[in-house]
Amino acid sequence: MCPTILGRIETRTFILIGPAILGAVLSILTGNEGFIVVIGIYLLQGVVLDIFFYPYVIKWQPPWLTFTIAVGEFVIVYTLAQILKVGLKPVDALWFFWLSWTLAIWTRSSSSPSSR
Repeated sequence: MCPTILGRIETRTFILIGPAILGAVLSILTGNEGFIVVIGIYLLQGVVLDIFFYPYVIKWQPPWLTFTIAVGEFVIVYTLAQILKVGLKPVDALWFFWLSWTLAIWTRSSSSPSSR
């Protein structure tokens, strides 16, 4: 976890580039903009959490907490996607979120200084 709010936002934005490209491609191929909208929701809710919640609750992030945070973020993204009616079936929102999360984690892991 980055020690500054700006660092967390920059990291979150960077690691969601791959999922955003995937979402755009899926949106174009299927004619369903819901895939790219879900990534937008994922980014915006993450930025809100990075600014207003995580800095005050999480002082140090052990590796096991990453998945726990992801589950919480999934619940938020899924709920917002259902409320906003983004046009994805629940099963599509489910697999797309977790595929996007996996891509984001791989991106973060491969770009961290300790992995070089």
